Amino acid sequence: MGNVKNALPPRYLTRPLDTLLAGAGHIAVLRTLAPLKEGATGREIAQLAGLDPHTALKALSILRSAGLVERRVAGPAFVFTLNRRHRLWKDCLEPALEAERMVRNRLFRVLSGKLRSSVVSASVFGSAARDQDTAESDLDVCLIVAHQSDKRLALDIVEKLYSRVAKEFGRRLAPLAWTEGEFRRSLRKAGALVRAIRSEGLTFLGPELKGMFHDETNRPSTRSSRSLKPVHIGRRGFLGVR
Repeated sequence: MGNVKNALPPRYLTRPLDTLLAGAGHIAVLRTLAPLKEGATGREIAQLAGLDPHTALKALSILRSAGLVERRVAGPAFVFTLNRRHRLWKDCLEPALEAERMVRNRLFRVLSGKLRSSVVSASVFGSAARDQDTAESDLDVCLIVAHQSDKRLALDIVEKLYSRVAKEFGRRLAPLAWTEGEFRRSLRKAGALVRAIRSEGLTFLGPELKGMFHDETNRPSTRSSRSLKPVHIGRRGFLGVR
């Protein structure tokens, strides 16, 4: 691994984060090792972190050179553990990873606190629910309300939260609202969007969608209903359901 060491950024004493955070997989390796008191082999770490073995071992080598990771022999393999006494781990990286772990719950608390009185259930869906979101992804939110009049109220609340959520969490809210009856009728009509939301929705307020709405795709509808089409409303282009 001599080539790796030669490629490390200079000024480690005054700018260690240039080394510790720059390489591909460094944070993924630290995040994986954080809960593992007994450590893990390089192959296990790569698998848990979702990295290819070469990338994981390269990251482990650099982190070991920096003293953040320790290595011991265990039979035919090496086992890697975090050096939890390292000042950068205790003062910087551990608090950062803890803050990262809590950020979604804090966002959900902000949304729940404002929406509690106006919605029956609220869920995140789309790429964020599937853990496929990027920094450029919108945060898709499904709002289930009791009455038609509650839809406008709920969407207004989310619109007022838009700037705060963007500033504090870097997320752009993209809400959709249905009454319970509208959502149920759309499920009966095999609507692709509502079926996906019911299936993948991550509920943060009220009952879960799978508990509220059974899969009624094959059940005949006993009443007619007009098509539920998303429409743009509000100055930020929030989506509602008409």
